Amino acid sequence: MPLQLPHHLRMVGSGMSLRKWMLNSEDLTPEDEMPVGRNVLALDGIQESANYTCVAMSSLGIIEAVAQITVKSLPRPPGTPMVTETTATSITITWDSGNPDPVLYYIIQYRGKTADSKYETMDGYHLPRYSIGCLLAQHRTTIRVLSHYR
Repeated sequence: MPLQLPHHLRMVGSGMSLRKWMLNSEDLTPEDEMPVGRNVLALDGIQESANYTCVAMSSLGIIEAVAQITVKSLPRPPGTPMVTETTATSITITWDSGNPDPVLYYIIQYRGKTADSKYETMDGYHLPRYSIGCLLAQHRTTIRVLSHYR
């Protein structure tokens, strides 16, 4: 399901022009409410991609500009990290990106399994593989992987 966020399109300019917004051939600004000089279109709950057209009209003529709004679904989180290599004080983990779209980078967080342990954070990794060193032998570690998309 697409994420529903408010989005505002604003047109400004100089001169005494009337401004309106259109979606395909539908006027989104009633003719008797067309403002002079500035018009803001608030898009709430949009679920489909569309082109919104800004039309400015004055005694000099008519000009149009198109704002393309693309709605995308939220990406899935990366798969569960799997330990693929171990030594006494290090592990290597791999995971599935979980998405067809490319990941900008991954964030790896890990900590010891004690109440006072804080997460160590490593970010900017581009591959779904990471080695964690300097671990304490015979201690449990919690690991989580996050992904950052464009």
